[in-house]
Amino acid sequence: MAETSEIFTDAAYEVLIQAHDESRQTGHQYVGPEQLLVGLLIAGAGPAREAFQTLEISVERTREGIRQLVGIGVGLVPNRIPYTHKLQRILDFGYGLAKQMGYERAAPEHLVLGLTQEGDGVVARVLKQMGCSLMQIQTELLPHMPPILTEKSTSTRLYESLSTWLEPYSIGRVWRPIQEIRVVTGDLIVGDVLFCLDPKQCEQMLPDMVIQVCTKNRTPAIVRAKLQFLLSVGIRIGILLDPSGQRAEVHRLDQDPEVFGEGEILKLPELLPGWGVSLDKLWLSPKLELPAPEEKAQGDLETTEPDLIPSVEPEVELTDPDQASEPTDEDPDL
Repeated sequence: MAETSEIFTDAAYEVLIQAHDESRQTGHQYVGPEQLLVGLLIAGAGPAREAFQTLEISVERTREGIRQLVGIGVGLVPNRIPYTHKLQRILDFGYGLAKQMGYERAAPEHLVLGLTQEGDGVVARVLKQMGCSLMQIQTELLPHMPPILTEKSTSTRLYESLSTWLEPYSIGRVWRPIQEIRVVTGDLIVGDVLFCLDPKQCEQMLPDMVIQVCTKNRTPAIVRAKLQFLLSVGIRIGILLDPSGQRAEVHRLDQDPEVFGEGEILKLPELLPGWGVSLDKLWLSPKLELPAPEEKAQGDLETTEPDLIPSVEPEVELTDPDQASEPTDEDPDL
């Protein structure tokens, strides 16, 4: 099993310690998403703390909401407190997301984004009592997450250009999705940046625009094929960004792609009249020094391994989702 330091930053490790402490103090025999939320509110740092403060989510009100919905545990708390299946999936998702964004370890903000996948559970209901939602947390957090300089930086820069330009207006929403969208054919798609002209409908409808960045494994040919499929099911515009070729392609249904090259301004007059961004601002500068990578773990960790997330302290064990014991009646999330 991997060492904790290879999976979590020190700040994220402290969040998990606080989550376990919260479970013990409230007499529960499991650690679930609601305990993780309390741990994040107590020990979360950086963008995670800022997002909670902006949304005025306090640990006191959160604890009270959890007590109203779950109550206080009864009986002796075991030495080894298991994670619920749902929390295990949240942690796996957070770590996998961190890797996708170019990080070697998951920080508190990645755990928060994992938590936003919780669905209609205790956390969602507690937040609703405070006039907040999982989607609001996600929307507040994502723009403040510092990017790592990988191929993902291209999508980050375009996202920032679009969101900054849209800020004074009341139209449109641009976002970076962390989960897939199921289209009418049943296929799952996900872009690096999505745009919807009507912000009130963006969660119920297909986006108007999908932006995908080419990578070593996601070649221009693969991206073009995906964009053509998306156009056929209702996406209005698909944008291919190729950092290695330093070019952009704007795809529209039944039209040849519009190609933008070095020094040119990428424009979308039918969706965003007046907006434009120089392609030179999207690519990494060759003079820019990349941060030194942290020492990698021996072997390549796969996020699908059930024992990916290790224990955070000797007497606490994160359970294998496929081998965990049967949930107790006290666990509201299983």
